[in-house]
Amino acid sequence: MRFIAVLFFLLSIVTPFQTFADENQYNNQIEPTATSEESESPTVSPSPTPEETEIPSEKPTASPPQAVLITMDDMRPDDMRYMPKFIKFIKENHGLDLPRAFVSCPLCCPSRASLMTGLYASNHGVIGNSYPLLKKTIFETFKEADPNIKTGLIGKYLNSFHGGYKPEFDEWVSYKGGMIYNWFSMNLNINGKQTTVKEYVSDFFLRRADEFVDKYIDDPYLLYLHFTAPHFPSSTPSNFAFDCSQVKMPKYFNVIDQSAPPKYRKLTKLYPKGRKRYVCRRVTSINYVDNIIVPFVKKLVDRGVKVIFVSDNGFAIGEYRQWEKNLPYEQVSRTPFIAFNWDIDRNRLTSLIDVATNYYKLFDILPPYPLDGLPYSDKRSTLLVENFKIKLPFTSIVDKNTIKVRYQGGFKQTIKMNKYTDLDNPIKKSGRTSNIMKRKLVDRRAKL
Repeated sequence: MRFIAVLFFLLSIVTPFQTFADENQYNNQIEPTATSEESESPTVSPSPTPEETEIPSEKPTASPPQAVLITMDDMRPDDMRYMPKFIKFIKENHGLDLPRAFVSCPLCCPSRASLMTGLYASNHGVIGNSYPLLKKTIFETFKEADPNIKTGLIGKYLNSFHGGYKPEFDEWVSYKGGMIYNWFSMNLNINGKQTTVKEYVSDFFLRRADEFVDKYIDDPYLLYLHFTAPHFPSSTPSNFAFDCSQVKMPKYFNVIDQSAPPKYRKLTKLYPKGRKRYVCRRVTSINYVDNIIVPFVKKLVDRGVKVIFVSDNGFAIGEYRQWEKNLPYEQVSRTPFIAFNWDIDRNRLTSLIDVATNYYKLFDILPPYPLDGLPYSDKRSTLLVENFKIKLPFTSIVDKNTIKVRYQGGFKQTIKMNKYTDLDNPIKKSGRTSNIMKRKLVDRRAKL
């Protein structure tokens, strides 16, 4: 008996250290980089008093691992105010909003390629919208490593893509190029079959996503759902009414940025009336998504599915006389970042290159190349934002409060960031549908 007791004692010592070593080995394969403050020896803190002790609410965890990535198209971080129902759900259901989240490149395709690879654009090669992605995506790698993992992509892939079927996806609903001009009648490739769909795009994409998560409820899966809103032409059903009197043009509309490069100090004024009409179209398409997305996200959160909601980039709507992407300002390079069932420090400086890195870790699959992204457990003091080709190429180093920009040619600019209040000022009057459309929404929501 004494021999057996000694044996159990030895096993209790060896096993934990072996597990710790295995985890360190895996983390080193994912991302060897760590900040100096994380490598310091841990200090022992005094035990908290009963008043300081907080019992965290338990988060449901899906088993096997399941994750859904939801992206918007050209949505600014302050556009979150046009999603009051989603904001309410976030606050009531332990959602995380990360106010220090940035894209790796403020342009559609380079940013989405980073989401699917965990690499900066300078490393995955998609430095503009017309460039093809030649690196393996997380979806290809997952299918090769474990065919039992179900994968789905619903929405835009890349502008350079020919529009055919990609066999690494169990659910494939996409289209050729980077735009849908008619949001009510679309030519889509659905699992290899060219199909004309006559349904409002946001409704159709969400319905397909809902069918996917129900079909594979007992399987490990990774779903990428990309809404077209609020990208041009920003259409919504004619019987969806939204009060545009709530829409305000930005504080620095038509103001010259005297700290910008000389080229940007010579821009002409924008016509405010026409611009505001288009801004109203943008936010109305966002508000429509707000009216339909909450039941779907609630279903996922209740099941323990890990959910991330972001945008591929923002958009300047007249700040400093700019009307585009490809700019270093936070309205363009910062992204809304909402997470459910993830353990992430809300104040973490986060890049979209981290998303794929953490999917590899979640599904316990080794990436096919060294990643630029970090696990969410690792902190960083700065991050990189790149921009190529369009207007003035630049690189930005982002820290807690500033964006330090170096443009091609050597011009430097320091941009101070505003206070983050993305969820603190939701609009009071959300859009609504007429009776006919409302009945359709109620019927569809009943199926969610």
